[in-house]
Amino acid sequence: MTMIKPTSFLISILILTQLLTAQDLTQQIENIYKASDISGLAVAVFTKDSVIYKNAFGYADVSAQKPFTLNTTINIGSTSKTLIAVALMKLYEEGKINLDADINDYLPYAVRNPRHPDIPITIRQLSTHTSSIRDRYSNYELKAYYLIDQSRYSKKGMPLTSRIHFKRMSKNKKIDLGKYLRDYLSTEGKYYKKKSFHKSKPGVEENYSNLGAALAAYVIEEITDIPYGDYVKNEILKPLGMSLSGWSIDSDNQKYFAKRYVNKSVVPNYGLITYPDGGLISSTDDMINYSMSMIGGYFGEQSILSRSSFDLMMSNQYDVSPLSATSTTTSQRGIFWDIFGTSDDGDIGHTGSDPGIETFMYFDPTSGVGCLLMSNCSGKKQTRTLIEVWKLLIAYRNGLN
Repeated sequence: MTMIKPTSFLISILILTQLLTAQDLTQQIENIYKASDISGLAVAVFTKDSVIYKNAFGYADVSAQKPFTLNTTINIGSTSKTLIAVALMKLYEEGKINLDADINDYLPYAVRNPRHPDIPITIRQLSTHTSSIRDRYSNYELKAYYLIDQSRYSKKGMPLTSRIHFKRMSKNKKIDLGKYLRDYLSTEGKYYKKKSFHKSKPGVEENYSNLGAALAAYVIEEITDIPYGDYVKNEILKPLGMSLSGWSIDSDNQKYFAKRYVNKSVVPNYGLITYPDGGLISSTDDMINYSMSMIGGYFGEQSILSRSSFDLMMSNQYDVSPLSATSTTTSQRGIFWDIFGTSDDGDIGHTGSDPGIETFMYFDPTSGVGCLLMSNCSGKKQTRTLIEVWKLLIAYRNGLN
């Protein structure tokens, strides 16, 4: 995601951080929203113990003037990957998975980089995006998504790339996660190509891979003999009280689900075959519960995982052997958790972006204060506006210290 320079208005806010009250924050976000093309959004600031601020702005359905609320649900994009991490760590605690084992020890078919067939791909490499598995446009963007609703939708004002994407979605069929991954990553697969892997050796270079994340989730399926979505529901969503969260739009949550907008155009309902990498549907209140529990775990006060598992999951894996012996990466990454910047105290979390949605979820590991932003829109102008709102949240958070 491309970051932009703050406006002079935002610079003044950052300078006057101590003066930014909750009332100020509400008013400033309202001002930004009214001057923008944003459809709807919700934000929150919290610690492991309490919610400091939360609010929603705009509409879940613009034409119907249906408000975007803290219970409005959207798919959260790649922020979903953090749940893969929690699931992996549960299995790690149970001694069912070795982060540095060959993934082929767990898979029903072999996956190797054909340029380096003697070098195994590991779970740790999948979780740090150093596996050398490549998201090709032809096998991910154009093949992993499918339309749930085939009805006509407005293309007016929609970017050409989005129109092409949705047209291709209409031709795709929902298939099993394991079959999809085999088709593209195993020599047994009918769409297998050498180009689905980078030239670099596994464990050497960071190349963000949604397919690699989905493959890690499929490993979880194979180990537990339970579909990944069901495993996460039983082991994470239910224990954390995330009652509006799940992997599909059904009769129970349909009334909460927002319309999604690219620029100002409503997008058709779509699904993701590789749903673990970006398909969780959730509400702001549910994601607050999740984020607070993650912060609590980081500080040793959460039962869903042990303190040592949180320490491992949210620490820089590029310092860990065997990656440290070969990696040319200078950034930081935990087990599917981003660590922002290069210092040991960088914000920890993740972002998500998909057609019609943007999400931001990070916490400061020093102060223990987290921020969350969820929106039912995407587009260049919309993303720039959401980054402005995010900077305001960070300013407000920093003023609490």
